[in-house]
Amino acid sequence: MAGGVFKIKRGDTLPVFEVQLFHDGVAYDATGGVGYLRVNQVDGTYLRRQMVPLILASGIFRYTFLAADWEVGSDGVGSYADPFGAGGFVTSPYGVEERGPQHEMEYEVIGPPPRRATFPDEDADNDVLHVSPDLGDEV
Repeated sequence: MAGGVFKIKRGDTLPVFEVQLFHDGVAYDATGGVGYLRVNQVDGTYLRRQMVPLILASGIFRYTFLAADWEVGSDGVGSYADPFGAGGFVTSPYGVEERGPQHEMEYEVIGPPPRRATFPDEDADNDVLHVSPDLGDEV
């Protein structure tokens, strides 16, 4: 994705999130490793979930949001569904005002020991998770 925006409506489990990891412009060979999605929340905490490997040799992973990820009071996305207040707007990295919070994402691949790699590379922009409110949130 490298600096892209993944949009999902709060509470949804689709679309499925897929990412290909690159190091210095080359697809990262994650063979023998385990991939994690990390979402940096606006309150300073983070969500960390294991991703499903699709093609390890090409660094391709998938994550499907679960219903539990949206539960308020959990360590999931639901616990910070609208930190800007009901009806709040935020400005995306691309200068567009959109409803709902936006959170930076990064990825980790751990293993085989002692390897640990974090993506994107330090010279690349982080991907963004944009969570749109559900109609039930519009109270």
